[in-house]
Amino acid sequence: MRARPAAALFLALAPVWLPEPASAAETFPAKSIRVIAGSAPGTLVDQAARLYADKMQGHLKQPITVENVAGASTLLAVRHVLKAPADGYTLLVSANTLVTVPHINPQAGYAVKEFTAVGEMVRSPMLLVTSGASPFKSLADLIAAAKKHPGAISFGTSGIGTTNHLGVALLARQAGVSFNHVPYKGITAAVPDVAAGRVAFMMGAPNSAAALLQSGALRALAISAEKRSPKFTDIPTVKEFGFPDAIFEVWIGAVAPAAIPRPVRARLGEAMEVARNDQDLLRRLEGLGQEVSAVRTPDQFDAVLRADEEKLRKLIRDTNIVAE
Repeated sequence: MRARPAAALFLALAPVWLPEPASAAETFPAKSIRVIAGSAPGTLVDQAARLYADKMQGHLKQPITVENVAGASTLLAVRHVLKAPADGYTLLVSANTLVTVPHINPQAGYAVKEFTAVGEMVRSPMLLVTSGASPFKSLADLIAAAKKHPGAISFGTSGIGTTNHLGVALLARQAGVSFNHVPYKGITAAVPDVAAGRVAFMMGAPNSAAALLQSGALRALAISAEKRSPKFTDIPTVKEFGFPDAIFEVWIGAVAPAAIPRPVRARLGEAMEVARNDQDLLRRLEGLGQEVSAVRTPDQFDAVLRADEEKLRKLIRDTNIVAE
């Protein structure tokens, strides 16, 4: 039998080294991405999700579809996303309610730590408004009346534990007063009653009250911000009235299941930053009364989630806010 050359024998026995396949993170995205908006069509959550999806898909070179899963204070949307693989192809867009619902509803069935931040989309302070014919000419007038008549002055919200409820709860706790909570099925349902004086006041996003403020049907007493808004320069902040702990901004952002690979999360974050720098998106957000804040990276937004959860968890506990 003829002996095989040593070199040939070595090659025959040597392992075959093939290049390692690219990881999912390196090839992401390889298919379309689903964004679950935890609200009905036409809401700020829905609008922000669609505006960002439109700009992000150009950068990622894959379609991004937005699906509305409304109901149960975002619980249906949350559960839907947590059942999906943590691969970056299913994201949730929600407002602050994401971090408050588990502390208000014992049956929520999730913890905030099950999510990680992908990026903040928009944020906005809230206006405290009353009827244009109200006897309250300033926030100081309202607080003075509340101290004189504990629990008698009513305020409308879109429900227990919603952002417009928690904004008032923060103010009431710092001012040492109590109000009469009147929950509605949506903040738009509360607006006519506030304008007519059937309910004393409410807190809401500026865009929900802008037209009625301009007509004089509503009067703004304060804005829940650190500084005055360039759009509402004549409206004082809650801080100016001596209530710095009542500063409360509504944010809308995208999150993913916590097990998402960090490179995939970073890739989505890059696409969000591209969207934030798009002038068309900025103009359209401005038209909605929203703005892009200094929270620009996934890690920065994750810090917001954790800080907001701690702040609002204490508020919910101290004021005994519990879901019906």
